[in-house]
Amino acid sequence: MHPRIQSLRILPLQLILAGLLLLGVGETRAQIPLDSLHGPICGMIDPDTKTQVAISPVFTRVNVVITDAIAQATVTQRFVNPFRLKTEVVYLFPLPDQGAVHGMKYQYHDSLYVAQIMEKAKAQAKYDSIKQSGGQAALLLQERPNIFQQRIATMGPGDTAYVEIKLSLPLKYVDGELELAFPTRIGPRYSPVLAKASGSSTPAGPSGGAAAVSVWNPPEDRAGSEFQFNVLVQSGLDVASIYSPSHPIDVSAWSAARKELIVRQVADSSVTPTLPYASAVMLKPVATYPNRDFVLRLKRAATAQDFSLATARDEKGRDFFMLNLYPDPTLLAGARPNLDVVLLVDISGSQDGWPLDREKEITLNILSRLTPKDNVNVMAFSDQVYYAFNSPNPVAASQANLATAENFVRGLSIQGGTELLAAVKTVLASPANPDKKRIFIFLTDGFITDESSVVAAISQDKSQPTIFTFGAGNSLNRYFLEECAAVGNGFATPLVQGDAVGPLIDAAWARIESPQLENIQVNFGGMETTDILYPVSNKLYAGLPYRIYGQYKAGAAQTVTLTGDKQGKPITITKTVDFSSPSAYNWAVPKLWAREKIGQLSLQQGTTDANKSAIVQLSLDYSVLSAYTAFLAAQPQAVSADNNLGTGMTSEISKQVRSAKLFGLTLHDGLLFLDWPGQEGIVAIRIYDLSGHLLFTYRPGAAQGSDGSGGSLRNTGAQNNAWRWVWDGRDAAGRALGQGRYLLSIETSRGMQSRVFSWNPVR
Repeated sequence: MHPRIQSLRILPLQLILAGLLLLGVGETRAQIPLDSLHGPICGMIDPDTKTQVAISPVFTRVNVVITDAIAQATVTQRFVNPFRLKTEVVYLFPLPDQGAVHGMKYQYHDSLYVAQIMEKAKAQAKYDSIKQSGGQAALLLQERPNIFQQRIATMGPGDTAYVEIKLSLPLKYVDGELELAFPTRIGPRYSPVLAKASGSSTPAGPSGGAAAVSVWNPPEDRAGSEFQFNVLVQSGLDVASIYSPSHPIDVSAWSAARKELIVRQVADSSVTPTLPYASAVMLKPVATYPNRDFVLRLKRAATAQDFSLATARDEKGRDFFMLNLYPDPTLLAGARPNLDVVLLVDISGSQDGWPLDREKEITLNILSRLTPKDNVNVMAFSDQVYYAFNSPNPVAASQANLATAENFVRGLSIQGGTELLAAVKTVLASPANPDKKRIFIFLTDGFITDESSVVAAISQDKSQPTIFTFGAGNSLNRYFLEECAAVGNGFATPLVQGDAVGPLIDAAWARIESPQLENIQVNFGGMETTDILYPVSNKLYAGLPYRIYGQYKAGAAQTVTLTGDKQGKPITITKTVDFSSPSAYNWAVPKLWAREKIGQLSLQQGTTDANKSAIVQLSLDYSVLSAYTAFLAAQPQAVSADNNLGTGMTSEISKQVRSAKLFGLTLHDGLLFLDWPGQEGIVAIRIYDLSGHLLFTYRPGAAQGSDGSGGSLRNTGAQNNAWRWVWDGRDAAGRALGQGRYLLSIETSRGMQSRVFSWNPVR
């Protein structure tokens, strides 16, 4: 019997909507001076106390244009300074893991600042100098391949600033479906370094943990008036259906939605659009949206199509391509070999709730597919590794052993932190059977801070393991899941809460047990090509594309030949592909080529900086952000009707925020009195500490306190042309808040307003 794993109830942390909400770093139970923070920080700086306060933008809009297998996105956010003095905004947010970030603008008052890319240290020094002199500037940095930091200097009290970020990304393709997965929040990351320093492995919980990067804990839902997600689909893309498993959407013909999309700045107002569109996708107009990744899937009408090609010419006259080859599934048909299957299941704190239930469902589903000719082992990990068979050694998948493994899986419960590196090393070292095909299956959300160390351990393993990753969660670390699978010559299968497990596992298992093409080579006929970038994995699986980037000259119709080995026997796939006409529609292809090149150089250097100079040069040449460069916006130009970033974003909120007095707050006899002007209804009132952790929530019509428990906030009716609420100073658990500064946030149907206040219950 395996050791019984005691259950430690850890509530899931609801993190940040892609730039809609913010996260902070450091010990969560105290205000932390800005200069004492290490690592990424997020929020505004309270000018009175010089501490950071997690405050969200008042509006975020994501506009996307999809052209075949490429998405071109523009993210626009509006921030407001709620303090009585000028301050700086510092916020952290996620973007798609394979996205090439290639532009940033910043608008403040009547000036627009267009960013230039430069080396990181140089950009940081210029930004700091401008900030110290009281000037205006914005800085965009890459913290990780899928996490970015934005800084906005010197915002005046009540002022509004807009930031626009441009990026492009290739769409994921699986079994005839293209998927756009746009991350909307950053999951709480477990830090082995902090765990070692603190001597604790407690995972992130609602009040933080010594071993976790601390987080701001926002509401589970977001006001509908504060968020737009708009997508246009090119008419040349042959789509049978469009759906989202994550958000409520409306899908319509482009012509029917055109007027609204022009207002939202997704398309221009010209009579004939530059790009012919077929479909438009917008979020349904509802009161709230879930704080989770936005996932959009497009099912191709002609899944038998055997390739897709996107070509473009850059400003220097160089021609680039992105070629996706989709081999006929029958080419990869064949009997499956006997397998040696090792499953590693994440039971750390971030998996609490339905993600762990999905992990169990996936694991049990896979176990049910094994036969006595296979070997199997199941391991679970948090801050240590647990074994189904009391050993890392796989055993025969007999009926009795499978029953033992199934009982082990059903008994798993949440415990400890995410010590993934140690678990991966343990798993990779488990003995293999030379007569069976060894595969590893990792089930995790990837919420760790040492992703690069885990990826390096896999890529440097002499056994060249085959690894498949599965992730269940609404805000997965997709970069980590995809990168582990790529260096492990496998593939990733992410699942969101709306996905049915059965069909996804059916498709994934069909790929796993089918023969794959290996030792792949591609010939482009007589066409001159340079700087060809092949996938990191040199295996091709049924239902997945083989994606190649490159540069070429003298394009024309070419015979492209892919050769490889299927179970030791040669196989050839030949396609006729027309490279003759670089398309202005796919102008982002050079950016994607540069992003892929930077990614492969970063992977090659592992945890070192061996390829830094080459990465910097690529980043500067192609204006694509990297870990060693930054976008700095510091040169102003006049805002006009054509370049106004705020167009289409509700102006009423901005006018309210810029008014001298948003709402009244009065402290008297240990009570806080809130006077709300006007007749606009309040959706919710929330109180946070200055690290951004939610302490108290009140919803009109709900039971007293935090939706039925803890402190009390009551409406006493109209007072001097305002509605008055009274709060008794207790949090959701009924604990009295001590003296200090807190953030009060009021959500209405038209947006969010926030204000920092001082609390002294004994006064």
